[in-house]
Amino acid sequence: MESWHDNLAALVPCYAENGGNCTKIYTLNGEAALDQRTVKWNLRRLARRFCIDLEASRSRYGELLDWRQGVPIPFSAALVLVPLKIRCTVGKNDGASGYFNAAAVEVFPGKGMEGFRSELLLPGGHRLGCCYTERTVKKRLKAGQLVLKFFAEEAKFAARENLAPEYSRFLERLFLATIQAAGAGE
Repeated sequence: MESWHDNLAALVPCYAENGGNCTKIYTLNGEAALDQRTVKWNLRRLARRFCIDLEASRSRYGELLDWRQGVPIPFSAALVLVPLKIRCTVGKNDGASGYFNAAAVEVFPGKGMEGFRSELLLPGGHRLGCCYTERTVKKRLKAGQLVLKFFAEEAKFAARENLAPEYSRFLERLFLATIQAAGAGE
């Protein structure tokens, strides 16, 4: 499951058998694997892979949404991770939030899950309890989709801006070649 970076559905905090923090990684094809490192560590590793500054991203998109907490983080034009509280912690710095691909999760009322207000369904039929209401989860997932659209538009704009100097140099070379060809034909 080394390619989880490319088909990530969720990074979920869980407790290992020894009581330590670890991460359950869910993929879009329904696989699940346990990583002995924390969600925070895996999120930073993912950010390094996509060359994303987590603090800058949270600040930028937090301003757009007018949110300070729980800001969705875009990693690519196909991946935005939405933080959702999915466990009550036992100790300090345990981490209660998992990070969910907004395109890969469905939410339902948490009727069958004791102590949870909603239920999340991931690919492969994996069901997880969530501490937020169904309405709140839907609002956060919708905000994630909005951030993803904004991120994609910014990327398109940046691509156009980055191509402009190359296009100008191309036109210069074409212009010079045309002038030289015209001069050679005299």
